[in-house]
Amino acid sequence: MSDNIYPRDVFEGQDIDLYRMSSTSDHNLSHTQRRRVDFTVTQKPTTSSSAPDFTPPNRSIPQVLPMSDISDREMKIAVVVLDSVNVVTHHLLMHPFLVIRRQTQVSLRSKVYHLTPFTVIGFVVGIQSKQGFGVLWKGIASVFLTKAIQIGFESIITELTPFVRDMSDKRMSVETGFHHLILKGLAIVLVTPFLCSSCAETVQSAIATENPGLFDSVWEGFRRITHWNIDRKLPIWLLWGPTLSYHLSHYLIASCVQRAALYVKTDKDSKSDNNNKLLNDKYKEVMSSFWAQLAADVMLFPLQTILMRLYLQGTRTIIDNIENASAVTPIISSYESSGDCLSTIVKDEGRLGLFKGFGALVLQYSIHYSLLRLTKYCLKKTVSGFQND
Repeated sequence: MSDNIYPRDVFEGQDIDLYRMSSTSDHNLSHTQRRRVDFTVTQKPTTSSSAPDFTPPNRSIPQVLPMSDISDREMKIAVVVLDSVNVVTHHLLMHPFLVIRRQTQVSLRSKVYHLTPFTVIGFVVGIQSKQGFGVLWKGIASVFLTKAIQIGFESIITELTPFVRDMSDKRMSVETGFHHLILKGLAIVLVTPFLCSSCAETVQSAIATENPGLFDSVWEGFRRITHWNIDRKLPIWLLWGPTLSYHLSHYLIASCVQRAALYVKTDKDSKSDNNNKLLNDKYKEVMSSFWAQLAADVMLFPLQTILMRLYLQGTRTIIDNIENASAVTPIISSYESSGDCLSTIVKDEGRLGLFKGFGALVLQYSIHYSLLRLTKYCLKKTVSGFQND
């Protein structure tokens, strides 16, 4: 057969007799061996090494995600960012206000109560100008270590007993809930010595004492366990009662308020658009936890003041003077029990003495609330921008 190339458009879709186009030797073929080919349907033109290649290049088309997939991805990132901001703010950024609050609560002879945020701001500016920025971050390592120790005790108790650690199941029975509270109580009893040492590190003056090591609060906690004598430093078994009362009450109040806040539906929730539903649900969960912690801290503030003073009695702790940032004050007290501490505070300092440092609590939650609102606003604007693009 001939090597000539016949383009498709030459034949214009007509049937071609290959017999007539073949060489002379092909005439020996019988009529039945001849075949007709439709080049436009079944046969491609023959190519040779000298013919140009008309095959179009194999270009890959980039995949474009649907708008719904982009929105879901950005919304999940926004939820993670909101949750991270809440955790970092609560456990890290609000630590300076914890230091100021505890330091004011244990100041026995101070005439300054810091009941409003305005006096707290003045104290923060004064103490930072005298002792530096790091003075308000003292004891943060011991706080994290104490939380880790408590979580570890709860995990060990959960493995050794049938008690459950999580109360998120709505169908939990009364017996299971009671066992859960027993687990919490046992963990609190075991972590009480470390709470005492952590409290001392958060209030002790940086200019009058050496900076503690990373695990000093742990060693001091073990030493507190072995102290069973009844002297100015109260033995650990006398601190179990008020510690259990405070922490279990705080946990129960916070849990009830959080569950109630999650069930409350506002008009904004019913009218919220579906595009931001995931972010709105996460924000509602974060805010329910926020209001729960705020309610528990406000309701139990007097009990926390009593507890802080019992923890530090007899520890020879020296704190910064809240009236003069460049001076220090030793903690000297002789409370016999939590009831004696309550009556002494009311007698010597008045009922408002139980609320010393309350302004630091108000300032703490005001800043926390503002950061959460600002974060949600920025995330909604960012996600809306991605959706519009």
